[in-house]
Amino acid sequence: MKKLFSLLTLAMLTMSAVAETTVTFDLTAQGYQNGDEVTTLTSDGVTLTFDKGTNSNATKWYDNGSSVRMYGGNTLNVASTAGNITKVEFTFTGTSNTMNSTATATVDAGTYTEDGTTGTWTGNAASFTITRGGTSGHARLTVITVTIGGEVVTTVADPVFTPADGATFTESQEISLACSTGGATIYYSTNNLTWNEYTEPFTITETTTVYAKAALNNVESNVVSATYTKVEVSNDYIAFNCATDQGNGSTERGEWTITKDGITVYCSDGTVYENSYRVYQNATLTFTSTVGAITMIEFDGVSSYPISRLSTETGTLSTNGNNGIWQGSASSVTFTAGSQARATEFRVYVNGELATVTAPVFDPASCTFTGSQVVALSCETEGAAIYYSINDGEYQLYNAPFTLTATSTVKAYAELNGTQSTTNSATYTKRVEVTSVADANALGNKVDFVYYGDVAVSYQWYNANNQYYSTWIVDGQGNAGLIYGKQVPALNQGDVLAEEWEAQKTTYNGIPEFQYPNNVAASGDTWTINPVELTTVTTDDVNKYIIMKGQTITADATDTTGRRYINADSLVIFNQFGVELPAFEADKTYDVVAIATIYHNAPELYIISATEVQGTNVLRGDVNQDQTVNITDVTVLIDLLLGGGQAPAEADCNLDGGVSITDVTVLIDYLLSGVWPAAE
Repeated sequence: MKKLFSLLTLAMLTMSAVAETTVTFDLTAQGYQNGDEVTTLTSDGVTLTFDKGTNSNATKWYDNGSSVRMYGGNTLNVASTAGNITKVEFTFTGTSNTMNSTATATVDAGTYTEDGTTGTWTGNAASFTITRGGTSGHARLTVITVTIGGEVVTTVADPVFTPADGATFTESQEISLACSTGGATIYYSTNNLTWNEYTEPFTITETTTVYAKAALNNVESNVVSATYTKVEVSNDYIAFNCATDQGNGSTERGEWTITKDGITVYCSDGTVYENSYRVYQNATLTFTSTVGAITMIEFDGVSSYPISRLSTETGTLSTNGNNGIWQGSASSVTFTAGSQARATEFRVYVNGELATVTAPVFDPASCTFTGSQVVALSCETEGAAIYYSINDGEYQLYNAPFTLTATSTVKAYAELNGTQSTTNSATYTKRVEVTSVADANALGNKVDFVYYGDVAVSYQWYNANNQYYSTWIVDGQGNAGLIYGKQVPALNQGDVLAEEWEAQKTTYNGIPEFQYPNNVAASGDTWTINPVELTTVTTDDVNKYIIMKGQTITADATDTTGRRYINADSLVIFNQFGVELPAFEADKTYDVVAIATIYHNAPELYIISATEVQGTNVLRGDVNQDQTVNITDVTVLIDLLLGGGQAPAEADCNLDGGVSITDVTVLIDYLLSGVWPAAE
């Protein structure tokens, strides 16, 4: 009988697992038309459900990029009726259009990571929902592969409370619960005896211990609890009201400061309007007291811009709907806005002696480095302990200087006798050393570097609308690049840049760029920069300063953008720089000076100048005079030399005034390299 029971148990355990299978959704083969909204796809028991989430734009298919676009805040629910999902792989068209490319994506179960153009969810759930990070930009999806084979649930994750255990409130507190086990039902109780099914956040008005558990398929989690304490506060506070304070701050975006009764409110990036104080994304909002310790701050929030978007590492911030309450004891409290937050009123409560713990000081302050960087911390408050974190990791006690070997943001605060200072931060950026433009162009996307070696300006254009400089450069090996940004001075063609300028290698529309430049300056030396003479342009010529001689230029009558076409309408030239160009006429030829670039993966030229060629135009190397230079011209030139025929002016490839076998060699070298030698 025992043997039979063991066999039955083994059989049941074997049946509890689903054979691993994969279901692949090729989003490029669904028959979508350009601009179609994408909602639901189902195959082999797996359903994909797209929703616009917090974005006003729904998920759509676009022919441009041949992909499904998920915008910031859009959601995708992946559900299976054929067994638990253990893995989902997302394929994107590029690293700049992924779930994480704008901000980190979130999932309600399992974990999500990215590596290049592949995103991977892992876990064990019948369904999960992923939300694209950020509020802007979009992910471009081409293939989604779902792996099914998860075991039947044998454990259920414990519910998680928001806010966490230990939060305090003054009037009421909203509580929400979540469980990472997909499909689990959550129950809660206030006495650990009578249980209610949790369906939505609920509110308490007195000090309460809340108990919670989750269940799925008769499997229950542990019972967990959180205690929320109602506190009595003084009615004495210092109020800041936006309608009253408008004018003390700024109705134009930027820094604003308001001081009242010993309390100063400072915003690093925001506005003060009659209907709200506004704190923009990534900005800081700091309350500082000179009259006592700040013990509480009440925020009256605004719909769609709740106080829950603020975070702080000092004290505790609890939120309820749009509103929020901070509690602690500090002379200064700084909040950071994850996205724009608004409030109509701040009420600041001051009680007790003024906190005197000063924030830690970094040595060195934020800087760049190339190998490794040692960081030391200190605090002026005697006896205070310093705590620090690296890249938002766990805080640890500071005992001695530490070494960084990668780009890192370090945060630190000091604490003494329960009083905590504000949190300071410093960013240390590791930069790669390069000595040629080719090396810089070859770096990965969003890699910082410092440039050592000679490089000169081939052309510079200033965009007055956004005050950015586009500065094309060339090194001693003829490699071309583009520096783009505000931190660049006006430079002349041929100016040699001083060494140790810095930038970040990025890619825009397939074009390598050096963005966020720093320390760019002329060294005082100069080069003579002549355009490279080309007869054809490919994507390999991107950012080169070139000249194309003897070109016939045509215009598309339906094109009002200023574009023109040369080389039998195959190459586009565009009046990017606003220069005054001649009125192009039929049957006339022009020498075109331009910057080679790429648009939609095809070569394109930004015209710098176009000069009409007077009289008979001679296209160097065009021996058969068919307006192109190719291997046929080599054959014709050899035949002329062997047969003693009359050679045209185009056959003088080395420009020495005569035609000989040397011109054959020069012509072949040009066809191989694309560059003519200087005249002899």
